[in-house]
Amino acid sequence: MKLAAFKYSFPFNHPFQVSGRTISHRKGLILTLKYGSESLAWGEAAPLPGFSNENLNQIEKILIEQAAAIESKIDQQLDFGGWSCFLDTLHLPPSLRFGLDTLFADFHSRQQKISFSNYFYPGPSDIVPVNAAIGISSIENAIEKTSEFWNAGYRTFKFKVGRNFQRESEILKTVRQRFPFVKIRIDANQAWTLEEAVRNLQTLNSLQIQYCEEPLLTPYLSNWKKLSKETSIPLAADESVTDFEYTTAILNAQSVRTLVLKPMRLGSIQKLIKIKNLAEGYKVNIVFTTFMESGVGRLATGHLASGLKNPLAQGLATGYLLKKDLWQDSRYIKKANFQLPRRAGLGISNEDMNLKKLKRVPIH
Repeated sequence: MKLAAFKYSFPFNHPFQVSGRTISHRKGLILTLKYGSESLAWGEAAPLPGFSNENLNQIEKILIEQAAAIESKIDQQLDFGGWSCFLDTLHLPPSLRFGLDTLFADFHSRQQKISFSNYFYPGPSDIVPVNAAIGISSIENAIEKTSEFWNAGYRTFKFKVGRNFQRESEILKTVRQRFPFVKIRIDANQAWTLEEAVRNLQTLNSLQIQYCEEPLLTPYLSNWKKLSKETSIPLAADESVTDFEYTTAILNAQSVRTLVLKPMRLGSIQKLIKIKNLAEGYKVNIVFTTFMESGVGRLATGHLASGLKNPLAQGLATGYLLKKDLWQDSRYIKKANFQLPRRAGLGISNEDMNLKKLKRVPIH
């Protein structure tokens, strides 16, 4: 049994700006365990420029250096806790850690003939509600896209804000007038000072915003506390959720109502589940979202979201952003619900995947 990796580069339907740069392609690694020509499990490691501290070249190099040690451990009869302890000693960057955790869990859940979800949770749901993400470039575009997704069954919509608030607020007001029953989320991507966040959110108070994600340029605990007292719009933390200690501090401060978790950015599945359980203890909502990666990573994220109690709509419906993909989840997303495959492991079969056009990484 050998570890194999394949590099992909899939074009986006529309290039977009991240941290001052334009990204036209989503790039990453597909990981698989090979037994002859058969793939026994799947994973994905895909850092995102502008959000990840690591890059693709770095994780390739680490994978080549650690391949033999990783292979030797996967085939041992470790439980997931033992596997996590082993990977902790390697100090891997988050995207590679998530890919290897996914690979291990997919392999062992297949061996046990249970789903990836059941490997981590007792009695998970096989249906996960999802939201639609919409650009906010113009009123016409926002109305057109909202109408399109509404007709497809979506009732929760996420809008990016933080560039031109006057224009964005007018668009949001128009959307609310035209679609009075939708749930609206906004994501400011840490664009506002505390004073701007207070002023802008007070302007939007009447629009029944479900939550505002990462409003603060400087997300200090003191600023979260001050902002939460100055607005009736619930707050959500995303980029601020970087480690367990700081997340615990945010929850203790009782300033946010939702944590947004991106497994590809956070890495360790064990840590993700620990954060999920802690948040649920505080009665704080969890929203799992993708990193706009390929279908392999999105499917793993969907499985992790399936263990939530009374979930909000999750950020899983991002496959439409890519012109090409390996595993198409569009056949599983129906009327704003992600229906997880009813197979062992992740639910990906060898027939689903075509690696022939991808470049193999020489890790042996």
